[in-house]
Amino acid sequence: MTQSTTSLWKNAQMVGTYALARLASDPTTRVRRLYDMYPSTYLFADRSTYINYGYWQDGCDSLDEASAALADLLAHTAGIGPGASVLDVGFGYGDQDFAWLREYGPAKIHGLNIATRQVEAARARAEREGVADRLTFEVGSATDMPVSAGRFNRVVALECAHHFFPRRAFLAEAFRLLKPGGVLAATDVVPRSAGISQADFHAVPLTWVSITVDQANWYPRETYERELAEVGFTDIRLESIRDRVLEPWRQHIVRKLDDPVFQRRVGRMYHRMLTRMWSDQPLLQRELGQLDYLLVHARKPDDTA
Repeated sequence: MTQSTTSLWKNAQMVGTYALARLASDPTTRVRRLYDMYPSTYLFADRSTYINYGYWQDGCDSLDEASAALADLLAHTAGIGPGASVLDVGFGYGDQDFAWLREYGPAKIHGLNIATRQVEAARARAEREGVADRLTFEVGSATDMPVSAGRFNRVVALECAHHFFPRRAFLAEAFRLLKPGGVLAATDVVPRSAGISQADFHAVPLTWVSITVDQANWYPRETYERELAEVGFTDIRLESIRDRVLEPWRQHIVRKLDDPVFQRRVGRMYHRMLTRMWSDQPLLQRELGQLDYLLVHARKPDDTA
């Protein structure tokens, strides 16, 4: 099969999967189909398989670096360290888990994800790198986790909890699975105010707002804080880091589309699709301005009796 034929076949598969995802009435099925849709070679990152907006510190010039910085920020917020037992929900391809194991020395990280392709890829990598005894990856739902209560002292969700149906059920599950004194940490996307409607988002790169975010999850920071408290969490901190995330990401992708190396990697046909999708930059910039990006910290009380 020639490279052009392979590219055509991949594109056809993606279009078909995207259509099926949009037709699914169940939000969880839509998310699973969409995240199983993209081959890892079609991601914007070059040297990793991160799928997030990244945390763009001064001097950062690649999505790989920005994504690693975002994962590092989440690890610090969660307090991942030597001996920790960590549950990573919605882990993507698991890049952050391999980095955390190497850099912070937790006893074990257990990943849970509904995207079968990503779980298989993460498992294969763990076997290749000889860390499958400390990194385990499983297919499962964030809102009904097949895990015993009080098993972890850290639960993390890297830019994915807005997809969980509903988010409140995930927060309750995280509380159940944490040991007393354990920490939930997440990066998450919400509207900047209660008056912003999902129906107002029309930029193609933001179609996920209407496709994979259920209305039950479409609420601003203040509601998020209240839901965490109602579930039982204390020491709740929600920090907006949007200025280091959303607009720098947009600017980087615009530059990326002009990069000949990236164009060759994804192929001419897919690059044309991306160029069309990203053609209305003023619209995308305005709509990104309606989103907030939160760094979330919450603790399960030491005494939950």
